Amino acid sequence: MKYINKIKNSVLNFIQAENLTSPGDRILLSVSGGQDSVCMLDIIYNLRKKLNIDIAIGHINHQLRGEESERDEEFVRTLSKRYDIPVHIETINVASYAKKNRKNIEEAGRIIRYQYLKKIAQANKLNKVATAHTAQDRIEWLFLALMRGSGAGGLSGMRPKTDFNGITVIKPLLSLFRDDTYHYLKETGLEFRVDKSNYDLSIDRNYIREMIIPLLKKRFSPTVFENILRSIELIGEDDDYLNARADTFLSTNSEKSPFGFIFRVEHLSDLKKTILTRVIRLACKRLGTIYPPSMDNVLRAVSLFKENISGKSSPLTEDVFCEVSENMARIGREIDTIEFQYTVDSIPA
Repeated sequence: MKYINKIKNSVLNFIQAENLTSPGDRILLSVSGGQDSVCMLDIIYNLRKKLNIDIAIGHINHQLRGEESERDEEFVRTLSKRYDIPVHIETINVASYAKKNRKNIEEAGRIIRYQYLKKIAQANKLNKVATAHTAQDRIEWLFLALMRGSGAGGLSGMRPKTDFNGITVIKPLLSLFRDDTYHYLKETGLEFRVDKSNYDLSIDRNYIREMIIPLLKKRFSPTVFENILRSIELIGEDDDYLNARADTFLSTNSEKSPFGFIFRVEHLSDLKKTILTRVIRLACKRLGTIYPPSMDNVLRAVSLFKENISGKSSPLTEDVFCEVSENMARIGREIDTIEFQYTVDSIPA
């Protein structure tokens, strides 16, 4: 019981320190049925009165593992009955979505999951979504970001609280490691589902989890992870400052129109690269893109603005691109060129 209370207090302290909840919040808990999500469900259920919040369960059946996916769904339904809280389930063919949109299964699953959790939350007047990511997920994400060549935003990813297209997403278990959630469930006697695909080492994230993380722990001792997490926090603080600078620039040096954001090219080309990359990504976010543009696409956009060659364009996301025309620049969706030239005439020098 002492260990259980220790874990609950750790989560409570983290929630309060990061201001993840407010009295009266209605929170959708994303529950797959796996170890971490069952742990989150039990902890948040036990803290709900102290936090003065209402909770419901959301589950996305990805239809990737045949009967196992159906058993996961049934298990989550059983959890909702045990805790006597509402459950909302969506069934989506992720493999079909991945093929249609040319995404890998993991990326497609992540996109679908957040889109439908948002849909469930809004349909049921729930103002936040909680996911069961842990501190170990944060470290795994860091290694993935390093391999992708990400900037500070990617390296400091998986923040405690973020906005996903108008819905607040919180991660209340970021103070815990996976060993903590496992031992919590063992102490409480709670069962959970095991997704065998999590042990497929052909998936980069699984390889990091099963091969690289244990090697680091063996070679440097477990304290190495606390140091890595501290670095993630410090990178995040720097990123927040630079994002604030980018936000100020976007607000004062662009015109938002139905066609996107319009700039004078010299305003963009004068920016330091570290600010310009953030302006580009922030503009995409304000245009409602589900996920930010890749760093490769952002850097191509930076080169386009710096070179200032009229008539050139470059894609940023699936439906947003940037272009330069007559010393003006635009980040937006495709429009008629004449309309674009007419709109930008109104921006002062």
